[in-house]
Amino acid sequence: PPGLDFAKTWATVTVTLRDGRTLEARCDRPRGRWDFPLSRAERLAKFHDCARRVLQPEKAEQVAAVVETIETVENAQELMLLLSVGSQERN
Repeated sequence: PPGLDFAKTWATVTVTLRDGRTLEARCDRPRGRWDFPLSRAERLAKFHDCARRVLQPEKAEQVAAVVETIETVENAQELMLLLSVGSQERN
């Protein structure tokens, strides 16, 4: 929304334990924001954690390699082929 200052946003997480206790924490600056980015290793770990649900590990590595150099890619066809439905069959 106009006027929203994302630098001042925050989130509260509340967890109720099995024994009935409630724990709460406020996160003022979550990792992965533009002003607190993930490291390359953290980004890749997050990508692979998500990608493993739909891509074979070798395919995920190829996708990551293309995306990491996306600014030099003249044609997105290679990436689209890697992500196409027929190429995503898992063993």
